Amino acid sequence: MLKCRYYKKRGNIVDLNESIKSLKGVGDKTALKYEKLKIKTLYDLITYYPRGYIDCSEDKTISDVENDEKAAIKLKIVEKLKVQKIRNKTICRVIAIDKLKNMVEIIYFNNVYIYAALNVGRVYIFYGKVAKDYFSTKITNPVVVKDLGLIPKYHLTKGLSQKNLMMNIKNALYYVEKSQNSLPEYLSLKYKLIDFKTALSLIHSPKNKEEYKIARRSLVFRELLCWQIGLLRLKKEQAMEKAVVLKNLDLEPIIKLLPFSLTNAQKRVVDECVLDCTKEKPMNRLVQGDVGSGKTIVAVLISYLFTREKKQVALMAPTDILARQHHKTFSDYLEKFGVKVSLLVGSLKQKEKRELLEEIKEGEALVVIGTHSLFYDSVIFKNLSLIITDEQHRFGVKQREKFLEKGTGAHFLVMSATPIPRTLALVVYGDLDISVVDERPKGRKEIKTCWVSSKKRDRVFSFVKKQIAKGNQIYFVCPAIEEGTTNLEDVFSYVRLLEKSGFDTKRIGMVHGKMKAQEKNEVMESFLKKEKDILVATTVIEVGIDVKDANVIIIENAEMFGLSQLHQLRGRVGRGDKEAYCILVSDVLNEYNKKRIAVMCKTSDGFLISKYDLSLRGPGDLFGVMQHGDQNFKIANLKIDLNCARICHQEAKEILKEDRMLEKEENKYIKKDVERFFSSDFVVL
Repeated sequence: MLKCRYYKKRGNIVDLNESIKSLKGVGDKTALKYEKLKIKTLYDLITYYPRGYIDCSEDKTISDVENDEKAAIKLKIVEKLKVQKIRNKTICRVIAIDKLKNMVEIIYFNNVYIYAALNVGRVYIFYGKVAKDYFSTKITNPVVVKDLGLIPKYHLTKGLSQKNLMMNIKNALYYVEKSQNSLPEYLSLKYKLIDFKTALSLIHSPKNKEEYKIARRSLVFRELLCWQIGLLRLKKEQAMEKAVVLKNLDLEPIIKLLPFSLTNAQKRVVDECVLDCTKEKPMNRLVQGDVGSGKTIVAVLISYLFTREKKQVALMAPTDILARQHHKTFSDYLEKFGVKVSLLVGSLKQKEKRELLEEIKEGEALVVIGTHSLFYDSVIFKNLSLIITDEQHRFGVKQREKFLEKGTGAHFLVMSATPIPRTLALVVYGDLDISVVDERPKGRKEIKTCWVSSKKRDRVFSFVKKQIAKGNQIYFVCPAIEEGTTNLEDVFSYVRLLEKSGFDTKRIGMVHGKMKAQEKNEVMESFLKKEKDILVATTVIEVGIDVKDANVIIIENAEMFGLSQLHQLRGRVGRGDKEAYCILVSDVLNEYNKKRIAVMCKTSDGFLISKYDLSLRGPGDLFGVMQHGDQNFKIANLKIDLNCARICHQEAKEILKEDRMLEKEENKYIKKDVERFFSSDFVVL
């Protein structure tokens, strides 16, 4: 039994899944505020980690600090000057000295409360920006810190203070025993990890950076191990289901209609998918391939086999425009065999939607292509047997499970245009088998890539005008939306620049992340229909549509983008039979940037680029492209914790080999955390 004044009730140790209202001082109103931060239980609260820290760990003097540097300094109050009132401002001044007798003036604006609390002769720790000149040293509105250390900073919501949050976290930690939620002892010893309670205590109030690193390392390991166990268990559970088995495997009729020959890579991946569909175990396969490698045709061919046996196929895309594009592609091939390909998107009229839902329910619509609307309970399939998602990182594990429930023994195929090394893919997509389309179709032209400085922008604009005169279309990509304090190009200013440079205002479109989905769709549609010659955009276009006449992309401030992201953006052009160009604009000429630009100019192979990315700077750029979803990781970050994820992948396999149901005593807390982890809609990428 724990005896603690922070409990509302006494008794046995309370389960961490209990509501935070079990804490003293947390009533219904406060609980609602916490709910806005997605904190409902004690576990949610103790694992609500700081977003950063104020570094007050070093005991500095005034002499140690540079001008405009933020620092924590122990100062003794020697004099409190008279409070002044100037217009609407109340100015409070205090004179203090450090241990070397250096004098500093502390100034507070409109804060009589702190001024009144400071006593002459007492020593306090002040944290703030130190302003130095030849005559004096000043600190304006510093924070008074209780002890030296790292002061945590949390994301807050209205009505919830940092002080109250920290107090509630401290109180909640009394519910945790050292033995509770601990990893198996052999793992803690093997990787020198500390117990869960100690790690939590240190992460919320570390005395120094070393304590923070020790705590974070243990908590990250725990989180990534649970993630990997969850994914591997999911894969095993799905393997136990009985799937639809295809009998007619003849692809020759549809292959004859293709206006091109399949590459060896496409043939290999099709064979792998077909083999999966002849087994009673459901297919769970990721097909990843570079931009333009022909993944969609693989999906069309596999869908054809299911429609031959009157089995339904559903394909979900992340955007309306991409769904419409897939609808056209699938229709072009499958309708020649009498297959009805339907499109379910939000813009359908109510009558059209009702009719389509009935056709899906009756099995008349054999192939249904749509967006997230396919998840809705109103969408009922007669015999859904193949589910395809495009750009897997947009969808969560729970969403995927819900989708699979719409079918009986449905096979699952994922398409992703983000080329990543196989070893990395095995960790990230732990529950999927992996196929790679690593060959470009014959005849597809290389995209000519070059670098220029911003001083040559006039020459770039001249080149663009010539391309427009030939009937071609252009993308301009900027890293920012609106003009800010940095020197980055933004879409609004860039449109004005193009107008001043003689481009037709009516023929310029603009898209960015702050626009509503419908607005973005309308602009993209107008570009697709060739009502616009130019599209000025942020990276929202990196997963986009095929615009055959778009053959030039200009990427401003290219140094701001990761290599894999630059490659994805480059993939917006060269999708037709025209010569295509990618122009990287950058004035940052350090060695690191020169290497990156040289790689982009030298190769169009996304897999080579991703490998170079890893060797140059780790997986950060890759995940910059891949992490579109709202990840459920509370502390782990695959940009910096990939090696830990690899280790956890291997350890997870060993644990499940010995204890598939996690029933051993040493795994009971892991089992609880895995269940917590996957209870919400966890978005893997």
